[in-house]
Amino acid sequence: MDETVAAEVPLAEQKFVRGLGLLDSTMLVAGSMIGSGIFIVSSIIGRQVGAPGWLLVVWIVTGLLTLMAALS
Repeated sequence: MDETVAAEVPLAEQKFVRGLGLLDSTMLVAGSMIGSGIFIVSSIIGRQVGAPGWLLVVWIVTGLLTLMAALS
């Protein structure tokens, strides 16, 4: 049977790469922007609707609209 490349390298010589590539950095920034936007927008909607239940209703409705738009 073929052995993997990682099995051929001794454990003492295996190391993690301590660096980020272009794709990794881009995804980190995009995730941070989307994540912070979710919390900021939720607080604004929460102030406008006035109750946590209505905030969940708004999230469900917008989620369904987004799903329908993505599938169309």
